[in-house]
Amino acid sequence: MYRLLLIFLLLLLPFGLSAKEDATFFAKVTQQPEGSLIEGDSLLVTVWIYSVHPFDNVQCKDEKVKMGNCSVRQTYAARGRQRQQRAYVNGRSYYCSAVRQYCVGSSRTGEYQFPELSFRATVYVEQKQDIDPFDPFGFFSQPVYKKAEKACVSPVHKITVTKRPLKSTEELIKSGKTVI
Repeated sequence: MYRLLLIFLLLLLPFGLSAKEDATFFAKVTQQPEGSLIEGDSLLVTVWIYSVHPFDNVQCKDEKVKMGNCSVRQTYAARGRQRQQRAYVNGRSYYCSAVRQYCVGSSRTGEYQFPELSFRATVYVEQKQDIDPFDPFGFFSQPVYKKAEKACVSPVHKITVTKRPLKSTEELIKSGKTVI
């Protein structure tokens, strides 16, 4: 009985390890300002790439972004070497970079979806080195990196467009309207 249970657990072990691999390179979408968008205004949508290892040469497969009843204009695209910073997500340290930014606006109310984007990047994985007998503490050793290709897809981001709020009494008086 215990042998069957042990064999079953050993068979499930590779599936658990592959789930951890997905969290080493991923994309995230943010918007500024947060919350809903007022009709006629616009907001900035930023796509971030996160990786456990330093990365370079990020390429986006989807060049044109289209959304129904919305105007979408690309304001920034990382070309070549982009600036990277360190960020903590769920207690784990990542390299991250803003790779795409879009200005999104709409004159109609409703619920809209910013589409998913596909990214491919070169990731630099540090290799283990043998201990040098003349430098046992590694004071003069230089890290050696191996290039690897990684791909990810950004999640679909929902944008809610609401009606413009009514003016207050003070705003109506300032604009020259008569308030009874």
